This record gives sequence, structure tokens and C-alpha cells, in this order.
Amino acid sequence: MRLALIPALLLAAAPTALMAQDEGNAPMSPAFLQAMEPMVPRDAASDRQVTTAHAITLNGRKLAYHAIVTETPMPGSDGMPVAEGVSYAYVADGVKDETKRPVLFVFNGGPGASSSPLHLQAFGPRRMVGKDQAAHIEDNRFTLLDSADLVFIDPVGTGASMPIKGKDASSYFGVGGDARGVSLIISRWLKAHGRTASPVLLVGESYGTSRALAILNENMKARTWLPDGVVLLSLAIGDTDGPVIADATLLPTLSAVAWYHNAIDRGGRTVEQQFAQALHFAQTDYASALMQGPSLPAAEKARVAQQMSALIGIPAATLEAADLHLDKRQFMLTLLAAKGSAPASSMRASPVRCRKATCARRSTIPRWRSARDRPRRSRDI
Repeated sequence: MRLALIPALLLAAAPTALMAQDEGNAPMSPAFLQAMEPMVPRDAASDRQVTTAHAITLNGRKLAYHAIVTETPMPGSDGMPVAEGVSYAYVADGVKDETKRPVLFVFNGGPGASSSPLHLQAFGPRRMVGKDQAAHIEDNRFTLLDSADLVFIDPVGTGASMPIKGKDASSYFGVGGDARGVSLIISRWLKAHGRTASPVLLVGESYGTSRALAILNENMKARTWLPDGVVLLSLAIGDTDGPVIADATLLPTLSAVAWYHNAIDRGGRTVEQQFAQALHFAQTDYASALMQGPSLPAAEKARVAQQMSALIGIPAATLEAADLHLDKRQFMLTLLAAKGSAPASSMRASPVRCRKATCARRSTIPRWRSARDRPRRSRDI
């Protein structure tokens, strides 16, 4: 089952993977260099673990759990610690058979971002609500803890995972080194908590999707553990100048979001059925239309735009003007405007699609200095 995931992931990642066969020795990217500036080195390595007991009520059911903060010494080439890796876990109590209880290992992107966004704003059992003086922590009714145990990871150089004073931790700042570091934190956590037989899933967001695939690649080469599944949020696994895969992958998700917000005619379908319908369309008519590009006949372009509009709630004329390409910001603003939450001026100010020749904001996106320095998609979990 695990090996069955590999071909599809590698196919999506192939263009960049071929250009960036990084072995962990590629120069640090500008994004990593920026992320290093606020680093505060640790005085010494530590293998401390702190555990506290908590409870949360989800869907009317009280769920007791333990929060576990773990520090993991990260070895350098000589085997001695050069950095500290930190993870934050939430493990449900009273589970009869842990071999059937999934463990989700979650990380954000950047590169250079800690796990705090997904940890405290999305999946953790507690979440940050409000801003500035009104900010506070409260129970998160959207947490995934009722379905799986959660482990949030700060890769070395982010969050609380810092180099050790006087040590060279740069081996963890390449694509391969970063992946190997996260993989090490995962494997040690599984062994320490007796969960090596549990289903394991990686959850990566943005650059974290590239990291997840890089972990697959590194672990395949090392012939070590492989996960049972991979969840890719806000995909960043392909060349941003080649939108076919990105758009075709994004469309089913936008369709599910539109279904949730009643922005489309549900037609009696469940969200699972809606996603499946959109996925089939994305893999067939939509992908074919995108690949034809400017040679796509006008009538076919109009037909595909109408189908897209029915699936995601964006006007067909807007989609035709964008050459059928998707823009998450445009989708969000259209959805908010329909719900009366976004002024029309916000939508007019937002370009349908940001391209090099027409959008100055494109220059704010971090650029890799060479193909070898670009995030690599990897082989397998």
C-alpha cells in the first residue's frame, strides 16, 4: 500500500526532481538564509520530554489526552549533537489498539517556517483566536485529535529547533538534509512511544509538501521506514511556471470548499461525491484543455469554463478571461463577496492570475539561486 503511493507522487514531482538531485549539500537558499537571522543557539543538547494531561469535548464526547513536548539531539557528521529538534505531540488516552490509531506528523513550509500555523491555527486541540490584546487560546473543535494522534514538528532552524552554540548545523539546511532531519525526529518519536506499528501519515503545507516528498526520497535511498500516506496542503511541488498540474490538482479542493459554503448547486451530492466529480473533470476535460493552451478552440474553452463555474462558483466569463487558470485569492474574494464579506473593490484590485510580465508582486516570491537549490520533490514515504 505504501509503495503504491510512490509512482503518482514522483510523476507530479518529476520536472523539478530531475533538475535538483540534491544530496543535502546544495547551497543554502535565500529563504533559509533569512530564516537563520533570528536563530538563538542552544547552550547544549537536550533529550528532555515534558508531558501534561488535558481533556477536550468534541461532538459532545469528552476526550482525554496527553500533550508531549520532546527535544531530540540532532547529530552532525561526527555523530555529536549540532542542533536540537523539537516536536509537540497530542496523544489520546484510553486507546485499546494503538496499531490501528494513526499518527499524523505535521509540518509547515517556508522554508524557514515553524509548525505553529498548523499547530495553533488549524489542527491542534488548542487554537489561537483573536488578535493583539484580544488574542487567546481556546479548545479547537476542528482538531483532528478525535481521529488521529498529532505530532507537530519544527524543522531545525525554525521555532524552538535551534543549532547548538559553537556547532555547525548547516547540514540540515539543504533540501536533503532538512528532510533527513525531520525523518530522524519522526523515527525517534515512533520508537520512543512504541508506535512503530501504527499507521503513519505525513502532513506538509506549502514548502512542507516538497519536504514530504523529499523525506520519501531520502528514506527510499536509505531503505528505512515509509509512511502509509501523505497529505499535501497548498501544493508547492511543481514549477510555478507550469500551472497544468497545479491547477488540475487545486480544482477539486476549491470545489469542495464551494460546496461547504453553498456557493454552488450541490445537486444532492455529499462533499465526497462533489470532490470525486471535480477530480474526474480535472483529470480529463480540464487537464486536456490546459495542455492545449492557446490552441484550445473558443467553443471548447467556453464549455470547460461553464463546467468549472458549476464546480467552483466562479463566473464562467471570469474563468475564460483567465484562460481557465485558477487563482486562490480570486476564488476567496469571490466567495466572500457572495457572502457579503468582501467589498467589490477588493476583487477589482486582485488580478485573476499573477504572471511574470504583468505582476510586480511576483518578485516577492523567494527564488532559488539555481536548479540544484530549488525545492526538490522526492521519492517516497
